[in-house]
Amino acid sequence: MQKIGRITKKKLKTFVIDGAYTLFYNKSKPWYSEEELAGIRWMTKDTTRTPVDIQTKDGFAYFSMAHPKTKITPIIEGDQAKFIIDCSVSGHILGLTSHKSIKDLEQSLKASIAQDIRKTFEVGLRNNADPLNLGEILYRKELRFWQAHHFNEPNDYLHRDALQAIHIDVKLTNTGILKAKPFKDKEILEK
Repeated sequence: MQKIGRITKKKLKTFVIDGAYTLFYNKSKPWYSEEELAGIRWMTKDTTRTPVDIQTKDGFAYFSMAHPKTKITPIIEGDQAKFIIDCSVSGHILGLTSHKSIKDLEQSLKASIAQDIRKTFEVGLRNNADPLNLGEILYRKELRFWQAHHFNEPNDYLHRDALQAIHIDVKLTNTGILKAKPFKDKEILEK
């Protein structure tokens, strides 16, 4: 018997979560890979920290983003529901091999986060599923609309144009020594 905390040379078998299934009215939908579900990390209030890697023409940028705060607003237009997603997230730079300004890095992060959310939505739409849980928001905030339409599956309330807008607010709170070294020029910082 080995003591707890002692490092061994034995390989331990561990489980790795590499995807998920979604359920709707107790019906299982197809399996989704971790990559397909990347948008969920921005929609879940339990996300404490998540990595983001961005590749640019002249290098890479590595970020650690924390505690995304997301607000979803359903909008009813005729017989269709649309959603506006507002996401606010802060984080810091872990590594940087390109010489981009802080504002450019924030813009790249905004585009990457919006792309993650949109991609997860589209994957769910193709498979008649709702991995972003927009149906729950619609049910909770627009109950009369939900009851009037008797939705039986996600394709009843989701459609290609259901994501009306995705607004992302990114704040890089800690750039470490990167402000001092690669960003010496005040012009680069202020762009």
